[in-house]
Parts: sequence; structure tokens; C-alpha cells
Amino acid sequence: MQAVEVFGITEIDLGADTVVRALEYTIDPGAGYDSYLWQDGTMNQTLVIDTTGWYRVTVTEGTKCENSDSVHVTLIIPDIGINRITNPANACELSSTENLDLYVHNAGSDTLTTNDTILVTYKVNSGTVVNDTLFVDRTVVPGDSVLYSSTQKVDLSIPDIYNFTITVDYSKDLISSNDNVNQNIEVYGDPAVSLGDDQVVNLKTYLLDAGSGFTSYAWQDGSADQYFTVLYEDQEPDQTYTVTVTDDKGCQDSDDIVVSFGLTDIGIEALMNPLSGCDLTDQERLVVRIRNYGTTAIFNERIDLTARVNNGTTVNGRKTVSTIFNPGDSLDFTFGSNFDFSNDGDHTVHIDVTLSTDPFSSNDSVDLVIINYDNPDINLGGINDTISRNLPYTFDAGADYEAYVWNGVEGERTYEADAYGWYKLEVTDVSGCYGSDLVYLDVFTFLPEILTFEELKIYPNPSDNILFIELKTSEYRDIYIEMFDGMGRKVMIREFKQVYLINEPMDVSDISKGVYYIRIRSGNKQMISKVIIL
Repeated sequence: MQAVEVFGITEIDLGADTVVRALEYTIDPGAGYDSYLWQDGTMNQTLVIDTTGWYRVTVTEGTKCENSDSVHVTLIIPDIGINRITNPANACELSSTENLDLYVHNAGSDTLTTNDTILVTYKVNSGTVVNDTLFVDRTVVPGDSVLYSSTQKVDLSIPDIYNFTITVDYSKDLISSNDNVNQNIEVYGDPAVSLGDDQVVNLKTYLLDAGSGFTSYAWQDGSADQYFTVLYEDQEPDQTYTVTVTDDKGCQDSDDIVVSFGLTDIGIEALMNPLSGCDLTDQERLVVRIRNYGTTAIFNERIDLTARVNNGTTVNGRKTVSTIFNPGDSLDFTFGSNFDFSNDGDHTVHIDVTLSTDPFSSNDSVDLVIINYDNPDINLGGINDTISRNLPYTFDAGADYEAYVWNGVEGERTYEADAYGWYKLEVTDVSGCYGSDLVYLDVFTFLPEILTFEELKIYPNPSDNILFIELKTSEYRDIYIEMFDGMGRKVMIREFKQVYLINEPMDVSDISKGVYYIRIRSGNKQMISKVIIL
């Protein structure tokens, strides 16, 4: 029979699971064991831990069998920290009443609770140390933050670099390395731009300089150069010019200046007469309009003018300003001589104006071309204003014009006549010039011969009362006297049988004013004469 020995089991107890507020914790199973073996392979009696978790040790004692035990240790680490200032931040300008704002971060694994207090100490540059308190007004879990805003205001109104030294102190805080911030806040200050004092200038341009060294420029009209040219002819309504500059920090400054002009400046505004037209004569008066383009009134000063037409003789003129000639006003001057524009075609005109106090010459001269257009020469054909053709008959104006009027009705270049009588054509060309012709369309039997007389008088012409017609032929014949208006309508007829002498008064007092035509015919002969009724 063999004996059996029971060694027994080594007793071990690591205790209950535990929670501790510490950076590290020592687990000690106690002395008296022959060996210790922790789960990380170490064989010391104690194990120092810095991490929450399960920890296990195996021990032996004498001949007893080994035994193990485990314990869960929760490490809670109270830790607050600060990283950076959120307010103020770098800026172009700040006030004298800035708040110091920053977030206090719960960097640990403990929870901040309501009514926890955190002491905040800060100093700006070498100034006085300020002690303040942050009262936690809510639960702040790990990873969350709480805002601190200083009770006192910080004066940052002067451009400078401000060094902030800030410390937070929490009684339970186990890690102090993140409790401090040293941060510079820079107040750049606005750039300085100056356009100078307001100016009154006697030139037509004035250059403004905003200065160099800025990253951008913005003038009142949207232009973006360092320089701006003020133009007399293109002034701002209030004569104020403004620039805003931006530096490399994004800071801006503005300035404005009033630039006004004190100028004496007259010039030629327009030639008022003659203008290009259809019926210019050799007795045209030259009328030029002068304008005060300056900014000062002119009074009791002499204006000298010269004119030359078709490179001919220079004609002088002079005008003394006897009434106040205000800026923007105009006056007309008529040269004392007449000028010849009667020839068809182009006529060159050169005019100069001079005022002794006017330093600007760009508007003192003008070169123009005045055109005397040729009136259309209309000829519908026929002999002695009579066309003998069968109906229908097509009239042709013979050229292309802008407008045609046949017997008072607008039409085209050609016109088809379906009745005998008078036909009048009026045309207008591209220059607005007018021409006309009047013919009588007669039955085509023969070509009428021109009727001649030993004596013929039609008087007075023009007439407004009695029109006398006196004629004498070489033989007795039948004679017809007819009067037609400008549209070819017959308004009067006289018939004389076998006469050789006529002395006929015709009462025209009741006839409308205008141009009329007298036709005297006998047999196959006729003559036509134009009369004017007043």
C-alpha cells in the first residue's frame, strides 16, 4: 500500500476591485511567498501600474501548489489643461476693453462637477498679475471643455505685441505640465495713408499718390493703382476723391481729398451757320458758338476770332464779353463778312478763338467740312413739258432717290399713268435735297410744235389780283388759254375763236397761293409758261 501526500494550495487574495485617483497604483499580494509571477512576466512582490485594467499574479509557498488571483484596478486621473487663447486674436486694431477668453480642457479621466473652482492667473507683458476664478457651472466630462472669460478687461488699444502668461490651478489636478500658456497677441495697427490737403488747381489734370508699400489700393471709382489722375473733364460730382489701402496684414486705412479746378478755358462748341445743306449761297453768314469750359466766370474780357473758308482770306472777328459769361454757358458770334458756299461739294472751314487768360488750346480751333449738296435734276421728258403717248404710260424718275411723290401721293421710282393730264413728280435724295418736274401727258396724235407769237406778255408775275395776258399772232386762229395748278389740275380756261389779238385780264384773287402753269395752244402747237399767285 502506497502513501499519498496532499500538499495543499497556496492561499492568495489581491482584494476587491478598486478605484483610485492617482497617476499610478501599487498592487501588493503580501510577503511570505516563495515566488511571484505577474501577467507581464515580472516576478517582483509588487506591481506598479499606470493603466486601468485587470491584473493577475501567481504565487507559490513551500510545497503547496501554486495559486493565482486577479483584481481590476481603475485609475482616475484628474487633469485640466489649457492650450491657447481664443480671444483676443491678432488683429489690426483692438479696444481698451477686451475680454481674455480661453477654454479649460478636461484632459484627464475624472469629471468636473458643478461648483468646482479653477484658479486662473494671468499677466500681460510685465504688468500686474491678475488672479481670477473660474466657477464650473456644469458637469464637464473627460474630453469636454469649459469657457473662461476674464472678469477684468484688458487694454489692447495701442498697436504692439502683447505677451500673455496664463496659469490654471485645480486642486485635484495631477498633471501640471499643461497648466500654462505663454502666447503673443499682436495688434498690427492700421496703415497710414494720406492724400494731403484739399487742393484748388489751375491745370486740367492732378495726380494723386496714395504712397507705396501697400498690397492693394481701392479708389472711389473702383480703380486699383497707387496713383489716380483727377481730370477736369471727368470730375466726381462732389469733387471728393477717396482711397482705401490694405497692407500685408490685411489692415486698411482710408483718406479723402477735395480737388477743385480754378480754370479759365473757352473753346469752340459748334458751328451754328452755315450747316451742310442743299441751297447754300454766296452770301452765308458764319456763326460760331463759344462755350465757357472753365470753372471761373469771364467778364469784360476780349475774345478774338479768325475764320478761313476754302483756304481763302482770313477774316478776323472780336467780341468783348460785356455780361458775365458763367462756366457752362455759351454765346454765339457772327462774323461781319459773308462767305461763299454756293459751289456744289465740300467747303473747308477753319476757325480759331483766343482769350489771353486761357492757357488751354486744345479746344480753341476747329476744322470742319460744310457740304453744299446738289439738288436732284428731275426730267420726265417731253417737248415743252408735254409728252404725247398712248395709255397706259409709265413715267420713270431716272435715278434712285429716298422718296418719290407722284401728284401728291408717295410712290416708287416709276409711275403708271392711266389718264391724260398733268403729272408732277417730287423727289428727295439721301441728303434731304428736293427736286421736281411737271409734264402734261397728252393724246398721242403727233408731237406738238412750239407755238410762237409776234407778241406775248403775261404780267404781273407774280400776281395777287389780275393777271393780264396780251398776245398777237400773224393770222387769225382758234386759241385756248388754260391754267393748271402744281398737281396738274385745270383751274381756269378761256376760249377765243378766230382771233389774232388778245388782251385778256384773268382774275386770280380767289385762287390759292402757289405755282401755276399757263398753257396757250392752237391747233397742234402750244406753249407753257409758269406764273406765281401770291
